[in-house]
Amino acid sequence: MLDKKLKKDSIAAEFTQLYNLTNAIHPGQFMFCSKKEFDQTYLDLKNSIKGDLSIVEYYKLTATL
Repeated sequence: MLDKKLKKDSIAAEFTQLYNLTNAIHPGQFMFCSKKEFDQTYLDLKNSIKGDLSIVEYYKLTATL
């Protein structure tokens, strides 16, 4: 199971959905950072995905979220 690959497009779509949900329903999301920092972190994370990821790689990448 750990050698299964998650498709790059699916991961990017998931991050986009999470970003949109966070901006829409969480009124305190910028309590610990500015909107600019939040947006830049999202873009950096999304742009760091260069291909399909294993489940372990995915969790390493998203551990800081």
